[in-house]
Amino acid sequence: MAAEIVETEFLHVGRQTLYNDEITIVATAEAQVYIGSFCAVGKNLKIITLNHDWDYPALQGTFYRHHFNTPHPGEVGTPTRERTKAT
Repeated sequence: MAAEIVETEFLHVGRQTLYNDEITIVATAEAQVYIGSFCAVGKNLKIITLNHDWDYPALQGTFYRHHFNTPHPGEVGTPTRERTKAT
């Protein structure tokens, strides 16, 4: 049975957006989530905003090691809030 997604301080949902079964949405002040109106969200959706540094075109370190023989740029230098899972 479909149910409406309930907004929180950091999760913003448009009109009549529904979901089926279990979903997981993790949003923070630094990584808010916006879902439009009249969306139908399927079961087992997961939106986790805390552990990916989106400042780079590829998120996986494997891409950089394979194509450039170097670690992911996010692994070098000062840890970012995204990479450290906001701890």
